[in-house]
Amino acid sequence: MKYSSKTRPSVEFKGFETPALRAVLREASASTLKETLERMCLQQPDFFGWQPVVIDLTRLGDDSENLDWPAILNAFRSAQLHPVAVCGAPESFRENADALCLGLADLPDPAPYLSRTPGDAPAPQSAETSASASSSPASRPPAPPPEQSLKPAQPPELPLLDAMIIDRPIRSGQQIYARDRDLIVMAVVSPGAEVIADGNVHVYGSLAGRAIAGARGRRDARIFTLDLRAEIVAVAGLYKTFEEGVPENLRGKPVQIALGAENADALEIRPI
Repeated sequence: MKYSSKTRPSVEFKGFETPALRAVLREASASTLKETLERMCLQQPDFFGWQPVVIDLTRLGDDSENLDWPAILNAFRSAQLHPVAVCGAPESFRENADALCLGLADLPDPAPYLSRTPGDAPAPQSAETSASASSSPASRPPAPPPEQSLKPAQPPELPLLDAMIIDRPIRSGQQIYARDRDLIVMAVVSPGAEVIADGNVHVYGSLAGRAIAGARGRRDARIFTLDLRAEIVAVAGLYKTFEEGVPENLRGKPVQIALGAENADALEIRPI
């Protein structure tokens, strides 16, 4: 439908996706939350710079029904964070969400991004191997219908896009987001700057700002840098802050950062 200058609407709504921080609450205490956020912002008051944040209640269990929401929201806003939604909330929270002007978000689904190894699927057997495994016809599994596929289910293929390459320094206050691709920075990421990618983040200079890989839930994403001096690093929504600076054994070193191989609730920082 075409609009004339007189009938064209004053606003149009279009889809728009931008990464948001995901704050996983581990305690129901608003005062403890506020103290933690204040420590993060002590050295740099504009640490978060009014980024949108989704509050994740999945770790609280039944305690999520007894939260002091005005105090919780005040704690985030006092740290220059903008709460926009809640995920992992019980159904009874819906009325509270409306009253608090918060959206209800779905938990990120890591399934499309889980890597599959050869050991995940049973090894295919030849006809001879199958026959020798059981000499009794009664013990053999029934043959599948002709139209049934014997191939194990595979995760959906993700679109492969060329990496975004930035060959200039990322200054304080700037944000670079590589959607559906890797991000490669050939220069310095300054304190107060932020680099984000749905895939991997590579920084071939000093990483002194914030780096977020797997921004939309990709759990096999990683961060690579030749000089770690970061303020915040995150992979698939799991954050690690360096409130007192990067530890001496890692500061200025080339490292890779990924979800833990044994503990998926922790980030591992390993030398390259």
